[in-house]
Amino acid sequence: MRELSSLPTVLQGRLRTIQRWATSAVVARLSGQGLVEYALLLGLIAIVVIGSMTLMGGTISELWYGRAVNAIDDILN
Repeated sequence: MRELSSLPTVLQGRLRTIQRWATSAVVARLSGQGLVEYALLLGLIAIVVIGSMTLMGGTISELWYGRAVNAIDDILN
């Protein structure tokens, strides 16, 4: 690839096109790999949040509901 000047002009252009295509394919593959990693991380975070909300959601809901009812009773009385 270093001695492209010794090749015919048409072949030089085709080799440069192939080189650009290969370079862009490698870059696209690397960025795609990063997106998959971020998607997996986001999925894991979503599972943890959903699990914690399932386990503690009732308790938190009762706490806020109790405070709201007490506040309304204080306002009305």
